[in-house]
Amino acid sequence: MLEDFYDKVRTGADSVRFGDVEIYILSKSMNIKTFVPGDDKFFMAKSAPYVAGYKDIANRVQVKNLLEIGIYKGGSVVFFDKTFNLDQLTAVDIIQDRVPNLDRYVKKHANSKQISLHYGIDQSDRVALNELIDQDFPDGIDMVIDDACHFYGPSKATFETVFPRLRPGGVYVVEDWSWSHSTPSNGGDNEDATRLLHEIIAMHASSGLAQSIDLRPGFFSVTRGAKPMPDNFKLDDYALKHRVGALRDDVSAAGSANSQATPQGFAPPAS
Repeated sequence: MLEDFYDKVRTGADSVRFGDVEIYILSKSMNIKTFVPGDDKFFMAKSAPYVAGYKDIANRVQVKNLLEIGIYKGGSVVFFDKTFNLDQLTAVDIIQDRVPNLDRYVKKHANSKQISLHYGIDQSDRVALNELIDQDFPDGIDMVIDDACHFYGPSKATFETVFPRLRPGGVYVVEDWSWSHSTPSNGGDNEDATRLLHEIIAMHASSGLAQSIDLRPGFFSVTRGAKPMPDNFKLDDYALKHRVGALRDDVSAAGSANSQATPQGFAPPAS
């Protein structure tokens, strides 16, 4: 199903039909503001490169349990339900009001063994997220998609809460992290998720908790390693430890460029 979906959208199709259900993707011809959803007509804010990324993940990871943070118009829930063979699909959103046509879809068309939709949950609410995971994913999660606010603080809180609940080899995806690098961008006073990416890279470099990081158009993904997660996991614990100017200060204090403070095999640059 996912291969067929990708084959259609990569050749220019704006939508893909699954029987009575049609999923529209983000494309040049799609106007989100004027799109009118229907009982069997959905829109997901993901373009063809996103679909390619998820196809690559599905080719290397057996995804049976999936958590998506952010429901929006419900199209991505339908997409994952139709293109992945899932035992559990759970989606969460901060909005209080349910998406009626998505509720009708779940009752009428769902492929997954179980679909759970949770509204009124802030992605920064660590207690609520842990309770939800305990309920829906007692044995761990295979894939997580953060497609919520895309701001640094809330996205970091979600990552620190949910990444430890991934199974080893599971994949954590952060969508639209690069919005502030587009033209125009408007995040107000909120900091973008580029900083979160930097902190995850630092964690990967020093901890072994991540097996790999994949950076591609639209999102980055982090594959969890086999190393057990520490209690009270915090990204700040893996922050950059290198102090700029430390080598110069050590050499100066020793009074010689050949001081024993100089790392073996490293020559300070000529002044």
